[in-house]
Amino acid sequence: MEKKVLESKLELIPASGWGVQDILATALARQHRVVFVDYLQLIRAAGRNRTEQVTNISLALHEMAQAHGILVVALSQLNRASTDRADATPTLADLRESGQIEQDADAVLALYIDPDEDAPMDDRKLRVLKNKEGRLGDFSLAFDGSTQSFAEYMDGQLAAARQIKKMGKKTDASA
Repeated sequence: MEKKVLESKLELIPASGWGVQDILATALARQHRVVFVDYLQLIRAAGRNRTEQVTNISLALHEMAQAHGILVVALSQLNRASTDRADATPTLADLRESGQIEQDADAVLALYIDPDEDAPMDDRKLRVLKNKEGRLGDFSLAFDGSTQSFAEYMDGQLAAARQIKKMGKKTDASA
């Protein structure tokens, strides 16, 4: 399946105001194997309040994936509470507006700016918060803002970038 997915053409569908049923109907009609949702909280859904709406969205996306064999990758906002903590690393509890997202997901990844003061400016962390079929952990990635892309650091590259930043601070302090 991986090879088929990689060889598939990419189609961007502006879906503002759509519900999960609209997404499902389009995916089935066009025989999509993967659906990316940017972002989950923008999907329209029934519910008495925002938490109930997001819960219904998460449940419907999960059902869509299970019933039709469509891989669903849904982006979600995090609560701002994680940035207020001393340890600013995201947790599953930081998923915005519903714990149902955590329950329905097979994997949850959080991408955030490395809070370490010695981290290079372009350093980002990818934290695997949940993984039903694998390991959890953190990965350091280099972010290139000009191309909006991420790359894994090569051996020793992150340590060298941190050392350069430290040396720059020492030079600034002595000047």
